[in-house]
Amino acid sequence: MHPRVEVSIIIPVLNQVNNLEESLNLLFRQNYPKRNIEIIVIDNGSTDGTWEMLQQIEGIKIHQIPDPKSPYVCRNKGIEISSKEWLLFLDSKIKIEGSEWLDHFIGIDPDPQKIYYARILPITQHLSISQWCEMISFFTFNSLAKEGLNGVAGCFLAHRKSFSIVGDFIINRSGGDTEWSKKAISIGYIVTAVWDFPVFYAPKKHGELIRKLVRIGVSDRTYFLSKDGSVFKFYFRRILEMRPPNPIRIYKILKSEDLHQKNLLWYFKVIFTTWYYRIYQKLITLNLINGQSD
Repeated sequence: MHPRVEVSIIIPVLNQVNNLEESLNLLFRQNYPKRNIEIIVIDNGSTDGTWEMLQQIEGIKIHQIPDPKSPYVCRNKGIEISSKEWLLFLDSKIKIEGSEWLDHFIGIDPDPQKIYYARILPITQHLSISQWCEMISFFTFNSLAKEGLNGVAGCFLAHRKSFSIVGDFIINRSGGDTEWSKKAISIGYIVTAVWDFPVFYAPKKHGELIRKLVRIGVSDRTYFLSKDGSVFKFYFRRILEMRPPNPIRIYKILKSEDLHQKNLLWYFKVIFTTWYYRIYQKLITLNLINGQSD
């Protein structure tokens, strides 16, 4: 039998005491050789008992970074303390299916010049409109990964040498994972979608999503004020970004996930609610409204 590659599984976590244990148990049940795996969980200053729970779990590496609040800080720390040749990044709310998932996703001999992204699907079809709105962002990156154009850090595999070449994740803004992916592609890495072995995600409800958008909006404010170079450019570009979502594009995204047969009312609710969340986030970035982050 061909030897399996060695992989460090890196999971950033913040206040996920009700979700994380199940995600870890699904990893523990994998038939992948245990000596070839290390599981690293980086806690970002949880206050709900997550850190205390992690201290009771055997067979994992743990580390805590109370501040700054950023999953990219946690991922970078995970890279630093990891010891395996390959790095698999998983979000704490991601669920895998079956005991052979790691075997199927990683394969026998992955290519160090490729970055492998899993297809992310909702854990159930019975979602609220706000939950479908969050899933559309994941569906978008599913399509981009399938086209070899970009990916998101919910579940992806890369050779550790790629981080020496591409660099660490940007930590002071949302989207540090997609920026890393773009940079990797620009210097010759190939994005590959592992379409047939998806992972599953429980999307955020309205209140959770609002808190996430506040966090993203605040981090984007600092980043874009510095990047744009002038207050005028900063405001002008953020206002342009408030434009409505493209309904044809959303339809194509939903069609790629076999969701295009939903009724017309549902379709328009998703479009307008997506637009509402987009405007809300940009108003936070522009410091025109306030909110409480997660």
